[in-house]
Amino acid sequence: MMRKTLLALALFGNVLATQAGDGIFLILRQQDGTETSLSAAQRLKLTFADGQLVADNGGERVEFALAGLETMRFAEVPAGIGHVAADAQRAVYYDLSGRRVECPESGLYIVKEGDVARKVLKR
Repeated sequence: MMRKTLLALALFGNVLATQAGDGIFLILRQQDGTETSLSAAQRLKLTFADGQLVADNGGERVEFALAGLETMRFAEVPAGIGHVAADAQRAVYYDLSGRRVECPESGLYIVKEGDVARKVLKR
């Protein structure tokens, strides 16, 4: 339902801008459970293009794949630490047979982040 709503916004406006007060955060939760908080104290601009959500608050710009986005909400308190800017790419998990695993449970996996691969034991 969330993806349909976001895609409708993208089709009918392509740009959504919102003005929020001090201490307000946009919290984006992805399907893997990670949450990213963006300050909405200044003018927050959300742009939808090519299956991506681009959030820009003037000091920070973050892109999300709409397919992986679960929920969006505004809150007065940020969720956890918030977005950490890094050069690292999203981790991809593989089982020991080399098959990609979307939602790894407990077990031994090969995790690839960018050009680095390592073995990880999830308990």
